[in-house]
Amino acid sequence: MSSVDAWLGLQRYVLEMAPGLDAGERRTVVVSTVCLHLLRRPPGDSASPA
Repeated sequence: MSSVDAWLGLQRYVLEMAPGLDAGERRTVVVSTVCLHLLRRPPGDSASPA
């Protein structure tokens, strides 16, 4: 799965789970999720997607 596919899938998931959010709020949720995921990676883990 490419990082673009993952990004689009996460956006679609947020849209389905919280349809009342506007585009800016959805973007904030998606970006926050990605940032938290990156912060929680163990030290030395590769930052590049598979």
